[in-house]
Amino acid sequence: MLQRIKYVVALYHQPRVLVFDEPTANLDEEGSGVIYDMIEREIKNRLVIIATNETEELRFGTKHVDVS
Repeated sequence: MLQRIKYVVALYHQPRVLVFDEPTANLDEEGSGVIYDMIEREIKNRLVIIATNETEELRFGTKHVDVS
């Protein structure tokens, strides 16, 4: 719950760029779904950068960089 609240607070200020470092780490499937929905809405309005190990989150990107 706290992690979701942090995202809402970050979005309140309507930044042009959002940076997520493993946005669904330690969340259950329901919590991850909420975050995925939020990211999906926000990528239409701003630049979103996501650092992740979850292949599910790659669907949000138009450009991918692999630094493994």
